[in-house]
Amino acid sequence: MLQRMQSVPLLPVFLDVREEGDVLGGEYYYLPQKFEARNIFPAQSYSVEELNDSCDACYNALVAEAGQLSSSKSFVDNLYFLLEKYTSFALSAGYHTKQSVPLFDHLKTTAAIAACIYRYLEEIGFEYSVKSDAERFLLIQGDLSGLQRFIFSTHHSTASRVGSSRRLRGRSLYLKLIMDSVAHTLLERLSLPLANLLWNTSGHLLILSPNTPMAREAVDSTRREVQRWLLEEYDGELYLNLAYLPVSDEGLNLKKSKATLQELISQEKIADSKESLSTSSLRWVR
Repeated sequence: MLQRMQSVPLLPVFLDVREEGDVLGGEYYYLPQKFEARNIFPAQSYSVEELNDSCDACYNALVAEAGQLSSSKSFVDNLYFLLEKYTSFALSAGYHTKQSVPLFDHLKTTAAIAACIYRYLEEIGFEYSVKSDAERFLLIQGDLSGLQRFIFSTHHSTASRVGSSRRLRGRSLYLKLIMDSVAHTLLERLSLPLANLLWNTSGHLLILSPNTPMAREAVDSTRREVQRWLLEEYDGELYLNLAYLPVSDEGLNLKKSKATLQELISQEKIADSKESLSTSSLRWVR
């Protein structure tokens, strides 16, 4: 996977983030190495020998640590983090795609698709042949609304001045923990590995799931449970929108599916707002 497979290194994605006409002061590169804080800054030069030595070192370390993994329930998650550790700075198929795609992202996406296909066939039957245009995948998007109001709201003038920075960090962490809990609950109910959580950041998550009745029911039940809890705790100040979009193989291209997903989320926001207002009114009447 890593050993002597690279002739060019990984390029930082930030090389593509610049205004028109800006000129960089040279090229920057990542050599294959452990994913840790001291290695996050790219180098401006490399040699083929240095690149090969780095590949060998990462490969040997990966194999050594993989051999120590136990065949427990957490094996897949442990392997996931091990691959993240040693392949995040390795280039994936640079001859075929952009030179800024890490090998870990390639492995993560491939594993997510494979897990979906397995769970899909497990439910409908392995004897069935599935056409590539069949909508056998679900893109599940979550959006936690009310973040800004929740983070920056203050109820006392003193609180707005004393410890405001600590309070903002604490509230931001709290919201992240809510989304982490939602994401891991969904993965557990869908019987999917961590690789299927494509992203979970800034109050937004995206999960790749098989398109099965069980999966759709898991999303619907999780939405109801979380919404009920948020309403009881925060009276509608925070609310979670969960929407899913059945897609075929072609729909895995997020450029084509993103707009439709966002429209579904917007519809969920409108529906949830009406439901929250209705429920809140009933609570006040009682």
